[in-house]
Amino acid sequence: MGKICSKCKIEKELGEYHKYKNSKDGVKNICKKCISDNNKKPENKEKINIRNRNWRNENNEKIKEYRKKDYNKNKEKIILKSKEWRLNNSEKYKELSDSYREKNSDLLKIKKKQYRGKNREKLLKLTKKWVVDNYAK
Repeated sequence: MGKICSKCKIEKELGEYHKYKNSKDGVKNICKKCISDNNKKPENKEKINIRNRNWRNENNEKIKEYRKKDYNKNKEKIILKSKEWRLNNSEKYKELSDSYREKNSDLLKIKKKQYRGKNREKLLKLTKKWVVDNYAK
């Protein structure tokens, strides 16, 4: 069963249309290809960017929640992929890390101080162990 696109006037399978529950047949009246072509026009790109930016600002919590769920669901895969990227792009990773540390040095100092305060005993044990292992010989 097919449907005629109202933009390009070509009959296409229903799979070539986006789903749209408000229509009788459950799909939009313009095919995916025509929508994509329309979105790529320079005059429409800015409108789309503004709409997307506004949506992200309004749904910030929803996005955070989704990303957190997705991360927890695919944690191992994400960790492996990021390790692989760091190995393949070591120079770029070093540039990004250095840039981040430079821009956020005050924040990093505060976090470091908080960590040391919370983990004082653990750090003392590790320091003692390191001294024994390296200077006891």
